[in-house]
Amino acid sequence: MTGHLQVVRLVIACGLIATGIYTAQAEEQRVVIPSANGLELSGTLQWPSERNGAIPAVLLIQGSGPTDRDGDQPPHLIPQSLKLLASLLAKEGWASLRFDKRGMHANAASRPNERKDWSQFFRWEAFVDDAKSAFQFLKADPRVNAATVSVMGHSEGGLIALELARQRQLKICSLVLLATPGRPTGQVLQDQLRLIMQQQGADRKTMGEILHRDAEIQASIIATGAIPNRIPPGLRPIYQDYLGPFLQAFLKLAPHKLAEVSSAPFLAVTGTSDTQVFSDRDGPPFMRAAYRRNDGSRHIAIAHMTHMLHDARSGQTKPPSLHATLDNELTSWLRRPPCGPNGRAR
Repeated sequence: MTGHLQVVRLVIACGLIATGIYTAQAEEQRVVIPSANGLELSGTLQWPSERNGAIPAVLLIQGSGPTDRDGDQPPHLIPQSLKLLASLLAKEGWASLRFDKRGMHANAASRPNERKDWSQFFRWEAFVDDAKSAFQFLKADPRVNAATVSVMGHSEGGLIALELARQRQLKICSLVLLATPGRPTGQVLQDQLRLIMQQQGADRKTMGEILHRDAEIQASIIATGAIPNRIPPGLRPIYQDYLGPFLQAFLKLAPHKLAEVSSAPFLAVTGTSDTQVFSDRDGPPFMRAAYRRNDGSRHIAIAHMTHMLHDARSGQTKPPSLHATLDNELTSWLRRPPCGPNGRAR
């Protein structure tokens, strides 16, 4: 979860859906997902090369910042996390849907021209609604086994997945929360700031002052839904003027409590080499939530896994690859009843 906190939405169109014609070479389908208020979101449906009847499916939701449907922030950050997840799912016989966020990348034309209108356009609730639209679109596809549709969110996307799971009428089969905060998001942000200042060599006094001011800013946003007028220069990238309504809802989130009341069992995965979501601090709240649920939910910590789901020991491999342990854990989780290929709605 990066400092720039932004938003997510989904898109689905009809193209080949209407014809149902696919070949082993036509594994990706560009779609447009209709969302609220006439908004359309561009996305990609990925299919296994071989399909026999209705198949299981997963909605993929990316993390914060200007992250595209593949999990990238071009041109400098290209981890391909969601693209790799989609490929893994296809190899294992699952369909997946991933998308560009509202107002970004292929959806840039939907962003309001006037900055004063961005606050409402980029509300947290709007991104949750987009994800809901995408989930319903995927579940309604006749080639998908509706009883098996799960949601997999990376970082901030995991928080959106938890928000979706509050809506029991959606009948989500299961959740996968990858590098997702288990603590209130304001605490995680403070830890991120502390680590950055330590890496920059800030002295203890400076760190204390910045963290204190950040706590004041967070409290003010929660109370008013507006960004305070006076923001220290180092914090301005986080607290941009239009993000007040988004951050008000975002900072109120208690992920561990959402996990406890989720309508679906969850798998939470953290990495010990993650420097944005901290496995030793964000994993235990999910462990406690799983214990209270007693429905197979679990948390696992993967040694050497980074925030982008890579193996820290492999360095900057090209092309990038998912951590091997993550591959195994995901396939095992998604294939268990009732979310496996022959799953039935609970």
